[in-house]
Amino acid sequence: MFTTFGTDVIRHHEVNPEVRSDPMTRVFPRMTKCTFHIFGSSGDVQRHDALCILAQNIINEKIYIFLWFWWVLLALVTGVAVGYRLATIMMPRLRHVLLRNRARVTDRRTVDTVMRRLRCPDWFLVYQLSKNMHPVHYRIFLQEMAKEFSATDGSRLLNKENDSNTSTV
Repeated sequence: MFTTFGTDVIRHHEVNPEVRSDPMTRVFPRMTKCTFHIFGSSGDVQRHDALCILAQNIINEKIYIFLWFWWVLLALVTGVAVGYRLATIMMPRLRHVLLRNRARVTDRRTVDTVMRRLRCPDWFLVYQLSKNMHPVHYRIFLQEMAKEFSATDGSRLLNKENDSNTSTV
């Protein structure tokens, strides 16, 4: 009953009042039959049937309608967040654009040099750092990273050339 509770309540208000049945009273009945056992004048137990109002159910229906809409909103927001995270994992170009937007004070070539070497988990860490660092300090961080990446690329090339030269000799 709870999966369609909110939509049933919305649909309930669109139906003719003479024909409609309230979905809130189906889930949370407001009145019920109560049986009271009372001692009679002769000392035997007598049964009295009456209608009892369930005041707690009146409050519960309001709480649950609020919770239904709250959970639907949370499900939508969570779906958007998961979609965004999947997009950043699947699309390297999007990661590049996001990092470039975060590093506005940094030279574009520096960001390009850093992005060429970063895989998705590395990018995520660098991106989180951009959220928590001052832009000037972040620029210095990215410049140092780009220098390190350029130096290791160059030294790797030199090492490969040296290895090939020593193996031929």
